[in-house]
Amino acid sequence: MDLLKALIYPQQKGPENPKIFQGSNLVTKVSLLLLLQPNYRWRETLLSDNVVFLNFLCHKQGIEVFRLKHVLLFISGLDSVEDEISLLNSMYDRLQEDPKEAKGFKKEDFKILWIPIVEEWSESSREQFKVLKSGIKFYVVEYFFELPGLKIIKDRERLNYESQPIAPLLSPKGTIINENALEVIFEWGIEAFPFRKTDGEELTLKWKWLWDLILKATPGLQVPYIFQFMSVK
Repeated sequence: MDLLKALIYPQQKGPENPKIFQGSNLVTKVSLLLLLQPNYRWRETLLSDNVVFLNFLCHKQGIEVFRLKHVLLFISGLDSVEDEISLLNSMYDRLQEDPKEAKGFKKEDFKILWIPIVEEWSESSREQFKVLKSGIKFYVVEYFFELPGLKIIKDRERLNYESQPIAPLLSPKGTIINENALEVIFEWGIEAFPFRKTDGEELTLKWKWLWDLILKATPGLQVPYIFQFMSVK
């Protein structure tokens, strides 16, 4: 949560503040409050910028939906990202499917968030963003100014974004589990859940025997990228 806040939210509020959408819908997550709950910290909640009370319902807004979640942080520009968006839309759908749990991780605890990187927003880029956003099922940051955490995003020791799309996987504590989970997702799809590098390596070893047999039977066959450095014994 702290890392996400540093990336998205400015230290001082301006006339426009970042919004988080799921597709075209502004995010509002609702949970019923128990009015007589003895240990509820009313003051802390009432002073939170991301919590609103309405008719005794607690509306968690914006970044609060990522609290205690693993976040697949999709970072990219606006150009030529249709394939990545299509892939992540597919992952969003597959995360809703059974089985709900794998390798000790619950699929419901994984969220996908897109942070678009634009050097200077214009009417044209805003329109391009809105078109892309309209086709997205997962979460999107909308902020037409320089992101507060742009230095962190581009820092080689942190998220290391240059120009190509990446998707670091963050733990609920904000640690980076996989510097770019797009690689294992492109290779294996939902089979790579929970999208760690080791999950991709396990799948590669699992299916290597099959490619060994195919290559022996078909010399000269084009080898998939993930197997090209594995020699056939």
